[in-house]
Amino acid sequence: MSKTMLSGRCEKINLFSVTHPKDSIFIGGNMETKVCFRCKVEKELSKFQLHKSGINKGYHNSYCYSCLLEYKRKYFNNHPWLKHFNHAYTRCQPHRPYGKRGIKLLMTRNDFKALWFRDKACLLKFPSIDRIDTTGNYEIGNCRFIEMQENRMRKYKGDRLNDPTR
Repeated sequence: MSKTMLSGRCEKINLFSVTHPKDSIFIGGNMETKVCFRCKVEKELSKFQLHKSGINKGYHNSYCYSCLLEYKRKYFNNHPWLKHFNHAYTRCQPHRPYGKRGIKLLMTRNDFKALWFRDKACLLKFPSIDRIDTTGNYEIGNCRFIEMQENRMRKYKGDRLNDPTR
């Protein structure tokens, strides 16, 4: 057994569990904590997002979950059209339903920004991107921002008219 100096007093330790002054967790000498780049607080790795793909696969994000959510909230409040772009991009991936139906995203982030200001989406209570021709792609001439409730009604309008039970 070895001895170490922690907080000014001598304690016995075993090789597999060490008490750290900042309550970090060590297992076999490998640190399982990280300091958040934004709030500068040392937290467990479970409090950080793990990259699942790309060049950072297997590494943890620099911001803890709470700081990352706050950052995204502020960013999307300043750029609200990007949230709609990201959702459209995700829906059009080949393994998603829109992608399987052949619907493509042919617009850029700047096109979404132009649509946002053209349709004055900032005045809408819950803006939603709508494809005028539901079988068409996401193109600037085929898209507009409307209220979420109106978009939902458009989606189910045909089903309600043809359903004899309603």
